[in-house]
This record gives sequence, C-alpha cells and structure tokens, in this order.
Amino acid sequence: MNTNSYYFFVKHLSFILLGLFLSSLTYANNDGPVVGYFGISTEDPLTVLNAANRLNKDCRSAGRFTLLANTFDADDESTHLFVGTFANNAEFMDYWNGLSSCDGWAKYFSKTNPVVNATFNSMGIPLMGGGDQLKDSVFQAFNLSVTDPAKFAGAYAQLMPALAAEGICPSSWGLVAIGAGTNPSWGTHLTFCGYPDMKTYLEVSHRNAKSPSPAFIDFQSKVQGVVTIERVSMSTVVARFD
Repeated sequence: MNTNSYYFFVKHLSFILLGLFLSSLTYANNDGPVVGYFGISTEDPLTVLNAANRLNKDCRSAGRFTLLANTFDADDESTHLFVGTFANNAEFMDYWNGLSSCDGWAKYFSKTNPVVNATFNSMGIPLMGGGDQLKDSVFQAFNLSVTDPAKFAGAYAQLMPALAAEGICPSSWGLVAIGAGTNPSWGTHLTFCGYPDMKTYLEVSHRNAKSPSPAFIDFQSKVQGVVTIERVSMSTVVARFD
C-alpha cells in the first residue's frame, strides 16, 4: 500500500464509527464498540461504489461498512461518507490486519485514488444509543461542543426515550464522543437520529418546526451553558457492505 493509499484509508476510517447503535443501552466496557468516520469528495460516485462492492467481496472482515451521500451539510466539502462500525476491539483488529494481508485493498485504492479526495477523518467512541440503524436510510447528525459531558449525557439519556415515544426520533439514535481526528470547529461529540425514509424525515421536520417537543424544551433547559451546536447535517444511505 502506498503512502497516498494509506492516507486515504485513514481519512475514510472516521465514518466507520457512526453506525453502531443496535439496542437501547449505554456502552460501559472497554472492549468496543468503535466507529470511524471518513469523509470523501468525488465527482464519480459510481466508481467508488463499484470499487467498494469489489473490495467487500475480495477482503471479507468483521465489522460493517456503510456509504452515505452527504445530502445537506452546509460548508462541508465532502460529497460522501464512509462509516465503519465494529462491535468490539477484536472486530476492528480483524479489519485492520486485513489492510496489509488482503490484495483487494491495493485494487480498491488503484480504482478510487484518481477520483477521490479525502476530506476528513475522526474516530468515535459510542456512549449510548437505541434502535436499529440498519432499518434507516436517512440520518440527521448534530456536531456538538460539550463542556460537561456527564451532565449532557445524563440529560440526553432521559431525552431520547421520550423523543422515540413521540415519533420525533422514531428509529435509531446515538451519542458518540469524538476522539482521534477531532476538528475543534466540529465539536467534541456527535448525536444522531435515524429515519426509515425521507418521507418520515420531512414529516418530523415540519412537526418540530411548528411545535417543538416539550421533552426537548426541558432538555434544552438542563444543558443550557454546557453545549453548543456546531453544525447540523443530513445524509442518506447509498449502500451497506456486510
């Protein structure tokens, strides 16, 4: 693997961390889950998709990968996101070791390097989550700067079951602490809500704009002064690689 290819991989790893929230729980041990987020910019998404499909066949490994289109994301230059999720450290190491042992990676980079620019990467540690991300095709994410993580997490843990019950965040949701690859202007944490389709997302957006949830208003009062919203983005699933 050449230097550019390795750099491109590391850039991609940041999106792997976004999609791990499979049941309503807090992740309390030191053995995963782990997520990586990788932003890319490309004018040839079909080449990227075909190369990723080939790679998934050539280099099977633990973990799950998702390719998302960056549908609405303000000034972010990324057009797409790769998200990889690993249930535990062993799954991540299986993937990591495959980078040097599977020739499919060299083929992947030879196809994608000419048409892809890596835009950012971050590693995330999921703190809590709920629902099944695999049932969702639309995700709204919030990049946050949090000065009191414990206070924020406590309020967030109370908020999300209420929003799920109200149908505002009807499917998957999660809170992630951003580690390596942190961009100060993008904050310290990431939260997200998943929606089964665009129609559901639009209906919820209209509802929120006209009549905010009482649970969310209460949440805002609890975290006032300890959190700043840095950016809000929306992405849609292009493909999943199992």
